[in-house]
Amino acid sequence: MAEYRIDIEKSAQNILDKIYERFGVSAERLVELAEADRDGRCVVLPCKVGDTVYSAFPLCGVNSHQIRRFERNKDGDFACSALMIPIYDFNKTVFITREAAERALEGEHDG
Repeated sequence: MAEYRIDIEKSAQNILDKIYERFGVSAERLVELAEADRDGRCVVLPCKVGDTVYSAFPLCGVNSHQIRRFERNKDGDFACSALMIPIYDFNKTVFITREAAERALEGEHDG
């Protein structure tokens, strides 16, 4: 019967190499992000500067907006674009795709 041995360090390094190949993130950066997340210092933005997002309001329909910046307002809520869209509006009245905004608007008319 053959004996199988697993080299844990080599296996771990292979995993880290694959993560770096796929995402371009080093092990040190992953640790830094994990610590920031654990400490409540990590914010994941819903999109990036330059992206187009779509607002959906019954009286206005679906409108597109290009994200120009992210900033923090006096209330501590992150907001973006010339319209100052609060981050908490994403997936409620602001969407990453036009299709999602249209579906949300149709849901308003159904209810």
